[in-house]
Amino acid sequence: MIRRWMLFLGAAIVAATIGAVAARDEPAQTGGIIALDMSGPRPTAQLSIFDSAPVKVIFDTGAGGSVLTSALGRRHNLPDQGDVQIASPGSESTIPAYITTLPRARLGEADISGQRAVVGDLGIPLDGISGVMSPNLFRGSLVRFELKASRVVVVPKRVAAIPAGAASAYHGDHPLPSIEVDIAGVRMYAHLDTGSGRGLSLPLEMVQRFKLKGPLVPGKPVKMAGGERDAFDGRIDGVVVIGPLRLIDPEVTFIARFTYANVGFSLLKGLTVVLDPAERRSWVMEAE
Repeated sequence: MIRRWMLFLGAAIVAATIGAVAARDEPAQTGGIIALDMSGPRPTAQLSIFDSAPVKVIFDTGAGGSVLTSALGRRHNLPDQGDVQIASPGSESTIPAYITTLPRARLGEADISGQRAVVGDLGIPLDGISGVMSPNLFRGSLVRFELKASRVVVVPKRVAAIPAGAASAYHGDHPLPSIEVDIAGVRMYAHLDTGSGRGLSLPLEMVQRFKLKGPLVPGKPVKMAGGERDAFDGRIDGVVVIGPLRLIDPEVTFIARFTYANVGFSLLKGLTVVLDPAERRSWVMEAE
């Protein structure tokens, strides 16, 4: 039977849950520094397979599993270990893909040999990008996205490394970090999604819950696996609180057939986000 995996393509790029495909059976304990290129709309890192030249991949807090392009899979003859179908929520079409196990590979300085990923094409223009990597590769570690310092630090999960303060539990059934946000007095959970180049995105169906400063205006469509979604831009009338961020009358993107609130890279890039994938919890802090 061909399995179908739902890919949550946040407000532009893959933000996916691939369940057990995301990692190998034994939690990865490896550590290391993963340098980030912060010059684009989302952070990228360097992936090396065998001794080949590194390729550019998105390192995405909103990705439940890792996805590599078909071209990269062919280049390294990555083994086909079972068919899957990639889909995004609300999409009627799917994209064929397959599960693989990474051979000798590194993400930045971190060893990810033996981890599992999906190989397939998402139907989204990703010029110069060879995949999307998930922090769930490092289930046995703490994954510190020190975004202001343009790096991710993967460290063993010891008591001294755990941040002070209360953690936010991952919300829902997906292995994606989330945080409770306050949007002009309306509280809800939102995904933390460095793979989205936008700021705060909300389902279009929620627009009636908020007072806006002016009308909604059509925005740039959001590209997802299986097609595009209409998007509209508006401005919240009030204060939005996201962890240490306090935003006055911020712009918000409302997306049709979107299923969750989403905090993207443009808001997270000055912060530190610490993930504990094994225990499904996260911390969002001001950069040190």
